[in-house]
Amino acid sequence: MTASAASAPARVPINRTLFFDRIRACGVFGPTLSQTEVDGLNGLLDAWGEQGWPADLRWVAYTIATAWHEARLNGAIREYGRGAGHDYGRPAGPYGQVYYGRSFSQLTWLDNYQKFSKLIGVDLVKEPDLALDPTTGAAILIIGSRDGLFRAGKSLGRFFSATVDDPIGARDIINGDITKNGALVAGYHAKVLGCLKAAYQPALADIAPPIAKPAPSAAVIIDKIDPQPLPTPKPATPAPLGFWARLGALIRRTDAS
Repeated sequence: MTASAASAPARVPINRTLFFDRIRACGVFGPTLSQTEVDGLNGLLDAWGEQGWPADLRWVAYTIATAWHEARLNGAIREYGRGAGHDYGRPAGPYGQVYYGRSFSQLTWLDNYQKFSKLIGVDLVKEPDLALDPTTGAAILIIGSRDGLFRAGKSLGRFFSATVDDPIGARDIINGDITKNGALVAGYHAKVLGCLKAAYQPALADIAPPIAKPAPSAAVIIDKIDPQPLPTPKPATPAPLGFWARLGALIRRTDAS
């Protein structure tokens, strides 16, 4: 199945209203959710439905936690610096493109773009920015995490199974920086998992959503940057008074005295 189309509408056994209420209440992503974050969460849930909803909610929770850590739930976000200072930050491949981190998984390296091009049916080698489409980015994150394609053999099933529950070690699925970020991402995972469990309603998976959906707004592609404070507005300068206004003011001051 490609990232761009599914054979049937996604069937997701999550009560969205309850899920978002719990997400906001627990504050895992801050006191409020932006529209980009809401769209990112909906897109990831839909993508899991299209790829095949897993029996283990921990898988869903961990991909959402990863998308928050890597991209703040924004599927249209580029890596800070666009790979500057890294080997993958130099032009490579037949098209001279730069394969720096993009979207929810912050996909890097030419060989990964080649791999996922074949898997999802989108030519990411020729046009790596196609990974910035949130639907494509969600498919990359889910397939790569589920099947252990980002780091050989490091799959969701290796860290979450009937006998294993290792959300700290699961950081190795995307990045080997377990000591630095393993516990941090595991904390996100735990809160998201609680929200998913509270909103889990298996019967919803038997109800297909309406096929006719409003067209989503176009994603705004941005670079990962530190937010800058807004400039302090200058006080307005009063307009100069005309002759009659000045005369009236003078008379009022004379009367007051």
